[in-house]
Amino acid sequence: MHSSKLIFILLALLASQTVFAQDTALQNATTELTSDVSTSQSSDLDEEDEDLKKRKLEIGIILTAGIFLVGLFLVAVTLIYGRRTRRQIAAGRGPSQARDELWYLKHAKSQPAENESDETQEETK
Repeated sequence: MHSSKLIFILLALLASQTVFAQDTALQNATTELTSDVSTSQSSDLDEEDEDLKKRKLEIGIILTAGIFLVGLFLVAVTLIYGRRTRRQIAAGRGPSQARDELWYLKHAKSQPAENESDETQEETK
């Protein structure tokens, strides 16, 4: 799921870099065309504008389809996970263990035998 977000971000970045590169190329071409104005160059500019519009439209359609597919993937994952969780809850947790009703009381510590005294205490005496 985390990787799908990463893939989507990478696609968006690649598409935006392509569009910006095309815009820069178009601006450079426009600058060159303004210095050498002629009728044949203006028709080339119109063709380039149409090509650029088509490319932007294609990129937009691809990005929209990507968003749609990621959304469908997320819905499918949610449905699968929900069904799995519902099945686990319906199955139950199995038999429970007997409860200790005096769980809050301290347990009695076992007293060490008198002949098993701690050696460190004997040394300090």
